[in-house]
Amino acid sequence: RTLGKVAGAEVLADTAEFLAAFDGMYDGFKRRAEATLRLLSEPSTAFVVVAAPDEPSLAEAGRFVDRLASGGMRLAGVVVNRWRHAPSLPGGAAALEPAAKRLDDGQAEDRAVGGLVALAGRLEAVEAGASRALGRFRAHHPGVGVTVVPEMAADVHDMDALIELGASLVG
Repeated sequence: RTLGKVAGAEVLADTAEFLAAFDGMYDGFKRRAEATLRLLSEPSTAFVVVAAPDEPSLAEAGRFVDRLASGGMRLAGVVVNRWRHAPSLPGGAAALEPAAKRLDDGQAEDRAVGGLVALAGRLEAVEAGASRALGRFRAHHPGVGVTVVPEMAADVHDMDALIELGASLVG
């Protein structure tokens, strides 16, 4: 009665009518949710978990893999997407770092080469971190199939890029 005085009887009537419209819908939602859960639990259904090649993403993928298992759902595998491969340099970028620093004081071409060596060093560090994270994931989930997909030069937005992505997944 107090709420009716504050909000008005018409607002209360409209709210009651709105809530009454949901009456009976719960059973339908519940039936559809149960049917969806049965479908997701069928042997013909499997999940692919996609993760970035870094510790937080792979840790989250691990939790999702565990959750699927505890829910009785089938995992098809894990895809580690956008893996960055470092360029292969003789002795690694660290071995070339002293020479690269000397190039910093040279001509524009020398500075460019020095910058590329420095970039190669950063890419080596990124790849090493991704490798450590993937190693931890595999140690905690030894039976899980993992496919690593390299980072592509451009976004997948046409058929050619989709074919290239598919080749990375399959082969």
